[in-house]
Amino acid sequence: MTDKGTIVLPKFHGTWGEADIGEFEWTSRMCSSCRSNVSSGQNCQLISCFQKTGSRTILWSCSAAGTFFMTNPSTAKQSVFNFWNGSFGNQCTEFHAR
Repeated sequence: MTDKGTIVLPKFHGTWGEADIGEFEWTSRMCSSCRSNVSSGQNCQLISCFQKTGSRTILWSCSAAGTFFMTNPSTAKQSVFNFWNGSFGNQCTEFHAR
């Protein structure tokens, strides 16, 4: 099964981006505890994936890939600045995308 969707990235620390895609709830937030924020000046986005049903007895896994992009409001042009892919499941619901 393949589903597509958009997770809006937060603009500020302490805020969340949320999306419902297929049978999953997705969130993104800036990870202030990641060392990459300090050492290289890059931001780390913490991407999280959870089942909508939330049942602890169901085993699940999913693979995801995406791009981060920005839209210039004055020209409506988009600039891609990172590609990420990650695997999620019962024991791994978070992915650090740098």
